[in-house]
Amino acid sequence: MNSVISVLLIGLIISQLIIFYLIIILNNKVAKFKDLEIRQDQLMQEMDDAIGVYLIEMREENNRLLRELNEAKNVMPSAQQATQEIASTLEIRNEPLSENILKEQVQIEKKAFVPKNIAASVYRQHKAKEPEKHEAPAAKREPLTPEQQIIAMYKNGQSIEEIAKQAQKGKTEIELLIKFHQGESV
Repeated sequence: MNSVISVLLIGLIISQLIIFYLIIILNNKVAKFKDLEIRQDQLMQEMDDAIGVYLIEMREENNRLLRELNEAKNVMPSAQQATQEIASTLEIRNEPLSENILKEQVQIEKKAFVPKNIAASVYRQHKAKEPEKHEAPAAKREPLTPEQQIIAMYKNGQSIEEIAKQAQKGKTEIELLIKFHQGESV
């Protein structure tokens, strides 16, 4: 009978050791799962922050674009006023108004209200397309403008996101620049 009791006691001790070992393993698994949950919460917070910053940047870009469009609209009525002033000046001098004079004035005014940065970029692009009469040495060539670099990257097959990261600009700004350039070349 003593041998049966001692076997049972040894069996109970071994089973308790196995249970304690299993409890420790389960506790480690739960701790790892809690760490994973904390990391996921941090990643979600970082993603929320990044999206928030992106949305703020997008809103600022849209507001800037709207301001520029409103400024462009405000410039156009002044062109119409200038046409009316020229017409009234010609009438005061008793000079006959001809359609040709008014058409020339309108064409001049349309050309006069092209934004400076657009005219400069078109000039640079046109200058780059012209065959040079005497080639400059490779060391003396002017570096590309940021706009030309962006267009070159797009033509080389880079995505808009990659270009925006490299140029440190917003994706919308890059898309507008590319669309504007494609509109010029058509």
